[in-house]
Amino acid sequence: MEARALVFSTGIAALEAEVHYLTALLAWQEKHYEETLRHLDVVLALNDGRGPYSAGIAVDKYPLPLAYWRSRAFELRSMSEAINERFLDQASLMTKALETFERGLVRDRYAEAAMLFNAAVLVRDLEVPTLAALVADRAEKFAWCDATRVFEFLVFRVLGTRHALEGDHVSTLRYFRRSADRAPSVPMRLLSILDRYRLMREIGETTTAAEELGYAMRLASQTDWATASVHERAALSLLAQLLAPTDAARARALFNRYTTIALPRSPVALDGHNRRHYADDCYAEAQILRAEGESKRAVLLLVEAYEVWSQIGYERLRAIAACELAELTGESRFLRVADRAARQYPNSSLARRMRASFAASREASTAEV
Repeated sequence: MEARALVFSTGIAALEAEVHYLTALLAWQEKHYEETLRHLDVVLALNDGRGPYSAGIAVDKYPLPLAYWRSRAFELRSMSEAINERFLDQASLMTKALETFERGLVRDRYAEAAMLFNAAVLVRDLEVPTLAALVADRAEKFAWCDATRVFEFLVFRVLGTRHALEGDHVSTLRYFRRSADRAPSVPMRLLSILDRYRLMREIGETTTAAEELGYAMRLASQTDWATASVHERAALSLLAQLLAPTDAARARALFNRYTTIALPRSPVALDGHNRRHYADDCYAEAQILRAEGESKRAVLLLVEAYEVWSQIGYERLRAIAACELAELTGESRFLRVADRAARQYPNSSLARRMRASFAASREASTAEV
């Protein structure tokens, strides 16, 4: 208490912001979310012109300026929006976080790299062009280093995935290549191989795609999955999905391994606080069930994923699930959703799939709208 009184008596807004931000972070870790927001509101209300600094420390000499703490407060505030599944609001706050961080003129590279990754995940799954442009620009200019290597890998992989969903194969290849060059572990190398497999399959390079998938299987069999992180573990689920159409039994074994890996949870992580990961897992298992001939069970899980993605605003993933549901059920409501997304991105894999599966019915669907 005395320490806080001394801090606040200095009149240095940056110092006061630091105390409130760190108090908010501690409250967040303890899941005291209302207290977290109260302290963050104080940080975001501060300005550099407030009060005399009686402790004799000049404002411009304080090592971490107010803009730095404001950017961190915007980021933590955005996580509260994620808990409540308001992802567009989260994207807006992450835009402010990145813009404010730049104005702080402090190069805390690890913090900024983590911030870029958190923003990039939103860019992949939401229609947020302003944030997408900001993340792409900042990622290219950022001074990546060994300490931020995992974030470099993840950010460029996410950017590649976004362009893949839009059907921009040139940009996809460029970002995937940059990501693969920085893969920091064997499971993340596996993710890069699977990315290349999907891209090669997409552009019709079937021989190369088959070679990549075979290499991925060999690499997966040599990996110690018991120690995999949450991001590394995703390679098992993705491999299972991609293998399912040709080898449902091996795909099932891989997916079962994926679901049994125990993961440590960070106190500041969002895993388990929202339904995004649940929807991802529903969609993944539906691919395997479909390959196993369990169409009815696959539909149930696809509907689960579709409903979650619809409710949280993940339109691209919703459209992908809708396409599969249209194939399995023939329901026009799913066809209309998939068709709108396919027309928005005519070069995407979704558009090609729609043209191949529903050439005639798409015209009828359009007439109904």
